[in-house]
Amino acid sequence: MGGSQKPLLITFLGSIGSGKSYFARQLAEKMNIPRINPDTARIAMLGSVEALNARPYPDTEYDTILFKLLNYSIQEILRSGKSVIYDTARHNGKANREQTRQLAESVDALVVYVWIDTPREVATERALTREAKDDQRTLTAERAEETMDFHFAHFNAPEADEFAIKISGQIPFEQQLEIFQSELQIRL
Repeated sequence: MGGSQKPLLITFLGSIGSGKSYFARQLAEKMNIPRINPDTARIAMLGSVEALNARPYPDTEYDTILFKLLNYSIQEILRSGKSVIYDTARHNGKANREQTRQLAESVDALVVYVWIDTPREVATERALTREAKDDQRTLTAERAEETMDFHFAHFNAPEADEFAIKISGQIPFEQQLEIFQSELQIRL
C-alpha cells in the first residue's frame, strides 16, 4: 500500500466450497496483510471444529454478536491504515455488503469484493471432501445441501456501483492472483 492510498477491505462472494478461503489464505500471505475468518473465531470461541459443527447453521443470535466483534476488529485494522482480508460468505447478500461499505467508509477505506464463481456441483463436492482446518468447518451431505440452498437463495450479484472482481474458483491460485492484481490495478 502506498502512502496516500486508502486501505482495502478485501472480502468475498461465493458459496461454501467455492474456494474463498483457499484464495484468501494465499492472498493474505502474498500481500502480507491480516486475514479475519469467522469460522476461525467460532472455533476459538467454542474450542473445537466439532463444537462448531454441532451448532445450527445459520446461528443468527450467535452470529450477530460474532460479526459485531469481527467488524470492530476490522474497523480498527483499517483505521490504522492497514488493509485487511475478511474471509467470509456473509457478503453474498446486498444488505450485508451495504453494512460493510459503511464500515469501510467510516474509516476512509475501500471495499473490494472478490467473487469466487464456482458451479454448485463443484462447490458441493469440495465442501463434502474438505479437511477440517482451524478456519473452516466440515459438513455432512445433508448439511452441505442445506448450506448450499441457503447461500444460493440469499445470493445477490454485485451491482455496477460495487467494486467487485469476479474470478473462477476452478483455476489455480496463480491465475486467480493475476486476475485479481490486474483488475485491482485498473480500478485503483
